[in-house]
Amino acid sequence: MSSPRVLYLLQTLPVRVPTAFFRSLQSLFIRYVWAGRKPRLRVALLTAPRSRGGLALPHLQRYYQAVHLLRLVEWSLGASSKQWVALEHELVGRSLTSLPWLIGTTALTDIPTHPTVSVTMAIWRRLQRSTRLAPWPSPLLPLNHLPAFSPRLLPLTDVALTQTPLPGLYIDGDRPKAPKDIPLAHPDSFLTTFHMHCLITYLRSLAPLDKYTRPLTAFEQVITHRTLPQHGISTMYGVLQNLTPYTPLYVAKWESDLHQTFTEEEWDQMFALSTRCSIATRTQETAYKLLSRWYRAPITI
Repeated sequence: MSSPRVLYLLQTLPVRVPTAFFRSLQSLFIRYVWAGRKPRLRVALLTAPRSRGGLALPHLQRYYQAVHLLRLVEWSLGASSKQWVALEHELVGRSLTSLPWLIGTTALTDIPTHPTVSVTMAIWRRLQRSTRLAPWPSPLLPLNHLPAFSPRLLPLTDVALTQTPLPGLYIDGDRPKAPKDIPLAHPDSFLTTFHMHCLITYLRSLAPLDKYTRPLTAFEQVITHRTLPQHGISTMYGVLQNLTPYTPLYVAKWESDLHQTFTEEEWDQMFALSTRCSIATRTQETAYKLLSRWYRAPITI
């Protein structure tokens, strides 16, 4: 659990924070954990979740990123979710709901210069490029904001779909759907066929069609729920933690010493037992020290 005071500041002041700040704060954490002595475990292992063999020490920079990801979720709910969303929407002068998904299209040529919106968008772009958070293009791309989209392509069935038509409505796998399968107001007209061809041609110029119908990532699934998740920052932090799965080095060392390979499910059980073997903190500490090879392994004695 991260310090509530730090999280409060990061959430109430979503401005740019230099990376050097998080490095210095993390070094203070490490110095406190090891009482000024030389670290016995890697930082990556300390910050890894307990379910993956770590100790769940807070990774402050990921918490900072999680705060801004939660802002994207709040943007997706529209201006009626919170007053600050309506205020930012008014100051930016464009829809914040569709803003993150239009990156890479001609519908968004510049990022609004706003002290908080521009920082959130910069973090989003960095994560989108460097991780599998939401690879571009996303199935959540709002087509009605694209220059090649015509109102004639709006479906008739669902009121929600008419507001934000998504690629899955017009694409089936790697092929475009027939206008009669969408359905449209005039599926057999020449104009409908023409506008459909313009839209598909434009989407193909950006990426292969199958990219628009890929499975949703964990973060995209949170967006589609249309509600704020409980413990939002912790949820976003968990999403970021799962993007970079970490396998402790002691896993390979134990398998080498024991001349046996364990499955991932078996290691998950071992990780769970090391933290749930007893309610006594001292017993949990001893169990984890044995698991992480804190003490000398029998083969070296």
